[in-house]
Amino acid sequence: MEILLKSINRLENYTAKYIYKKYLTNFLEVQNHDLASESFDKYLDTIFSKDRKAIITQKEYLDMDLENMSVADKDYEMNPEQFKPNLYDSLPDIKRCSFIRKHKNKYKRCCNSIMNKDEDMCYKHIEKPNMYWDRWCEVLEENKKEDEKEDKIDQKT
Repeated sequence: MEILLKSINRLENYTAKYIYKKYLTNFLEVQNHDLASESFDKYLDTIFSKDRKAIITQKEYLDMDLENMSVADKDYEMNPEQFKPNLYDSLPDIKRCSFIRKHKNKYKRCCNSIMNKDEDMCYKHIEKPNMYWDRWCEVLEENKKEDEKEDKIDQKT
């Protein structure tokens, strides 16, 4: 699935770049338009708006991440000394960095291991502010409410 997503994104970017170079650059220069000086990145932001539909939604990503983390948590609780993180898709919650980043219009939790037991950030994020933490908490609450609604619907049927 990831290979397909990368191929689609590559095709989108290639097409946008072609349209920009072939048509818009010449047109904007002839018109002496203010947008002629705009960068290619700003052009991409206008073409691919931040609200565009994603193939994998935030909810699907979050469910997958929480499921992987719960499996790792269970095995870590059973035997912490023999736990090997390379056998799992995720680290247990207590060993995982709590830094939240925004990547491809989705909020994601860092997958790196924390430095020591006292810290809750990895070596990359120890000095950075966790500016998406509040939004991450909101996304978790929304996901929990949606799951509860789905459970109620399933119980009725």
